[in-house]
Amino acid sequence: MRMIWTSFDYVSGRENFKKSDDIAVGGVFHCRMYQFPDIPRLSMKWTLRKVQSDEDTLKQIHYPDPQSTGQADSVPIVLKMSKQFYTHESDTLKVGVWDEDL
Repeated sequence: MRMIWTSFDYVSGRENFKKSDDIAVGGVFHCRMYQFPDIPRLSMKWTLRKVQSDEDTLKQIHYPDPQSTGQADSVPIVLKMSKQFYTHESDTLKVGVWDEDL
């Protein structure tokens, strides 16, 4: 899994700020899952590993699999907020998830 954080909201765009009462605070976390590389194999005391290009090595996994008909287990992600982050007890927090392919 690769996770990138930006301190600003690069996803919403100006036109969406006017349409919604919600804003992204603290930036955006961009998470992607990748397939494990092929496992090296042993042959006559040698460890053989296939050398591949970056495009072949980093194959993104769409989660949940669009071909699957079953229910996929969730992947837990824990984000710790800094000590300076303050919310009032009456505030409701939301976590937004989007798929850029849609």
